[in-house]
Amino acid sequence: MRTCKKCLQDKEITAFKKHTHGYRHICKKCQYNAEMSNPLLHQKRLDRNIKYRHSEQGKLSAKKYSQSIEGKTSRSEAVKKYEATDKGYLNKYNTVAKRRAARIQRIPKWLTKDDLWLIKEAYELAALRTKMFGFKWHVDHIIPLQGKIVSGLHMIENLQVIPEKHNLSKHNRYEVSL
Repeated sequence: MRTCKKCLQDKEITAFKKHTHGYRHICKKCQYNAEMSNPLLHQKRLDRNIKYRHSEQGKLSAKKYSQSIEGKTSRSEAVKKYEATDKGYLNKYNTVAKRRAARIQRIPKWLTKDDLWLIKEAYELAALRTKMFGFKWHVDHIIPLQGKIVSGLHMIENLQVIPEKHNLSKHNRYEVSL
């Protein structure tokens, strides 16, 4: 136990930051409040955080946290909270609408009913594999519909059923192999 010199409360030693010769005499909460009330100290804190995030150690710790279960649940909760707001709902709606419109615009006029049926079967195969294997499968466009370099068409020759993790890691890229 240690008494904070600012708030004069007895607190556990873990409530104090480490110092070169032991622990500080002001608790973390009081130190944080003091920095937030002073604009110069607040700006220094922001600069330190930015510098740390851009360092190798900061990047590694951010990656480690984002891959942890705690990081994934925190991220999914933040996304749900954002999508519950008006702006978040509209952004999600616009993104989905944009993808749907891009897919519809990329369906060639020369496709037959059989080709459209095969495309529908690819999506059903992805749903069936998801059910069978217990993890998600996606219908991926080999050449992306909205690629930066080249854009593909929504036709059976451009589709493949792959696991979700591979599709999400691919993003909107098309690797040209010579």
